[in-house]
Amino acid sequence: MKSKVDNENGERICVVIPTYNESKNIVSLINKIMNIFRMRNIDGFIVVVDDNSPDGTGKLVKEISKNNSRVYVICRNSKMGLGSAYKDGFNFAVDKLKSKILIQMDADFSHNPEYIPSFLKKIEEGFDVVVGSRNIDGGGIVGWGLKRRFLSFTANKLAKILCGLTISDVTSGFKVFTSNVFRKINSKICSNGFDFQVETLFWVQKEGFKVAELPIIFVDRKDGKSKLTIEEILRFIFTCIILSVKRFQVKG
Repeated sequence: MKSKVDNENGERICVVIPTYNESKNIVSLINKIMNIFRMRNIDGFIVVVDDNSPDGTGKLVKEISKNNSRVYVICRNSKMGLGSAYKDGFNFAVDKLKSKILIQMDADFSHNPEYIPSFLKKIEEGFDVVVGSRNIDGGGIVGWGLKRRFLSFTANKLAKILCGLTISDVTSGFKVFTSNVFRKINSKICSNGFDFQVETLFWVQKEGFKVAELPIIFVDRKDGKSKLTIEEILRFIFTCIILSVKRFQVKG
């Protein structure tokens, strides 16, 4: 049975995946997402935004795109940041592919594509944004040690307190937006790195969009290295402080 989201309303789906040195993961991930599209009759596309990966990730995706009109790659000249990659990917999806629903996810299989149909169902029910949450009943994390869990817990607490966010998992990188949400908040987003995650939710909440959280099991990457650095952590803290000021300056 075809989904109302994809067919009756003619709403096109696009998954945007930023990459840097993900050659061990990206081909399998694309294949899995495409299988889900086919099995669920989803009018879906994939846009990979690669920051000139030395391991040839961008070249791999470019080869796939030659034989698959549903796969695109944006090859950038340097490592420009997670948030910057998402913005470039979303703009391409909305302007070039006319996508109505935007999905963001990691390239390392930390985010299971099997959750995508459940996310789309929430959009069908009338939500504007869906967040894959590790912090609600049914959610969780596999493969993290105490240090990484403590960092995540602290980041969530800090962002929620400073930015006034009510969402349980504000640092989640697995989200779905309608294109209307992206158009509304795009010009407001200044973050180019990991802090993009909290800033998008800040503006989503400020603008009064309807948000749902769905439980996900986050599985730490098996191949490749984490992109989280001390610089990213410091930038995240700085962004939370800036948003705490804007929280009282900008009306929702």
